[in-house]
Amino acid sequence: MEELDPQQQLRLAEQLYASLQVEQEMGPWETVLTPEDVRAYAAAIDDENPWYLRDSVQGPMVCHPAMTAPFGIWLFQEWRSNILGDPVPPLVGVHAAAHHHYINPVPVGKRLIVHGKVVDKYIRRQRYYVVVEFWTVDEDGRDIVHSTDTFLLTPVRIPEKAD
Repeated sequence: MEELDPQQQLRLAEQLYASLQVEQEMGPWETVLTPEDVRAYAAAIDDENPWYLRDSVQGPMVCHPAMTAPFGIWLFQEWRSNILGDPVPPLVGVHAAAHHHYINPVPVGKRLIVHGKVVDKYIRRQRYYVVVEFWTVDEDGRDIVHSTDTFLLTPVRIPEKAD
């Protein structure tokens, strides 16, 4: 696949950075994790904990909490596509940091709803960054996880202005 040249990358990142405003809300983005999803994930990470594979005396089968880690990234990518369209080839971005606070077990078979809000945007080392807080609740409104993700919109540096 053909790649965007650095100037095209930078123009798209500038457009995205200018479009995102602090306090701007994103979402919702929804998904349902099935028992098959959970089993496949457990096998992929070699974590055969019975809590993730079947109901137990402790309660119903639940998802491995790390299965929720990409939810914010997927919501952000969907939002980015709403702003930029889907450039082909795609804009190269970097998921620079993530913090997750798990509040309740991740239920299997329930609808999970993810919302986000831009909490900061800044330029550091001549690059555009955006910080987004995400929260996931289940279909009953129960808090599941709160996350904060930092996105580097493109690895291309902003040129310094000549005086």
